[in-house]
Amino acid sequence: MMAGQPASLADFLPRGNDEYEVFVARRSEVVDFDTAIDAIFEATPIDVSEEIVEEVEEDTLVLFQNGRVVSVTPVREFTYLVDQITAEIGQTATVSLANLRFPSILVELAGGSFEVISASSNHPVLLFTTISRCIEAQSWEQRRGQLRVGVQYLSRLTDTGDPQTRAVYEQLAETDVEVHVYGMPDKIPPSALDLTVHGGRSADFTQNWFVSYQSPPATTIAFIAHEFEGGRWRGHWTFDTDRVEQLTSYLKTLCR
Repeated sequence: MMAGQPASLADFLPRGNDEYEVFVARRSEVVDFDTAIDAIFEATPIDVSEEIVEEVEEDTLVLFQNGRVVSVTPVREFTYLVDQITAEIGQTATVSLANLRFPSILVELAGGSFEVISASSNHPVLLFTTISRCIEAQSWEQRRGQLRVGVQYLSRLTDTGDPQTRAVYEQLAETDVEVHVYGMPDKIPPSALDLTVHGGRSADFTQNWFVSYQSPPATTIAFIAHEFEGGRWRGHWTFDTDRVEQLTSYLKTLCR
């Protein structure tokens, strides 16, 4: 856990970081990176390389942490996930939470802190959107527990907001998950989404993007990203129960 009490949501982001590298082992001729692999890591400090490894049964993503292998993921599995999120961001499709699962490579990246650049505040970061959707999908699958989400502006969940984000929460409204949503109260989401709404105008509400899910006794996971000037984001996700509980406790103070 963090030492002392956090003064803001940004304080939940770890300052240090391990060194990560992604290696793509190809069965046959090396080609340009798959669009999904390139797109999700291009805005991060994670190095990506590839070469032919005839011994692998299929094209494979290998994640190194401080020089040690920590995850092996089939490229097809990873590409399938990221392509769904890319289509959602491009507003060419609505994602189905039933089809999303956390790939092991993203599970093993938990605990790190990643800085990425977004083209604009309205252009979501692919890596962080993928993490958010995977957490939402986990809550949808369990169909119970508590989900706390920061969307910056509550209008994202209205008819005139982001239709893809709204579609996700329409799916969650069909479950018993207790959903709390935080953001600037520029417009109130419809009652049909069955949300507990928390509006505010401080930086905690307007400069942070978070998704925190708890379903006792076993499931705790949280993602948080802070937006800096110039489209720069720093984000972090964790499965650590103590850290998720500390974040939840802080979010509850914003409800007062």
